[in-house]
Amino acid sequence: MVKVYIDRLTNVQEAIAEVDKFIQQRSSSLPEVSLLQTIPGFGTTTAYLLASEIGDVTRFPNSKKFASYFGLVPRLSQSGNHAYYGRITKLGNPYVRWSLVQASHRLVRSNKNYKRFVDRIFYKHGKKKAIVALARKMATIVYTVLKEKRVYQKEYKKNPVVCPAIIPERLS
Repeated sequence: MVKVYIDRLTNVQEAIAEVDKFIQQRSSSLPEVSLLQTIPGFGTTTAYLLASEIGDVTRFPNSKKFASYFGLVPRLSQSGNHAYYGRITKLGNPYVRWSLVQASHRLVRSNKNYKRFVDRIFYKHGKKKAIVALARKMATIVYTVLKEKRVYQKEYKKNPVVCPAIIPERLS
C-alpha cells in the first residue's frame, strides 16, 4: 500500500519537474520575465505567469487601472456625494492575484521596509488586509518596472534637500 503512494509521489514529482523545465524554456524568450525577476519575492514561475497574463503593459493608462485588472482595488459604491469602499473586487485572473499575495508574503519576510508597511496596516485592519494591500503595492511596482523597462531598485532614503529660505541664518 505504501509503495503505491510512493510511486504516485514519484510520478507527481516528475511531472512538476517537466512543468518547471517547460516554464524555464518559455520564460527565457521573454524579456519581461527577466525584469520581473529582479523584484524581491518573484521567481521564474511568478514572473512568467504575470508576463503572460499582462501582455502589453502599455494598454493600461496608469497603475490603478493595472491593479484593477487583477481585482486588487476596493469595491466602490457611490450615492450622491457619499462614497463607500468595500472589499476587493476579485475581478481578473485569480491565479495572478494569488501569486501576488504569495510574493507579498515572501517580501514581508525579506524586506524590513515592507514589513513596516504591513505592520502599520496590520494594527488597524488585520494581517490579511495588510498583505492584500502590499500585493496591490507590488502590482504598482510591477507596472512601473514593465512600463519603464528597467530593473527593480531598492527603496532608499535620499538626503533631504532643504530649501535655503527655511534655514535660519546663523548669527555671528
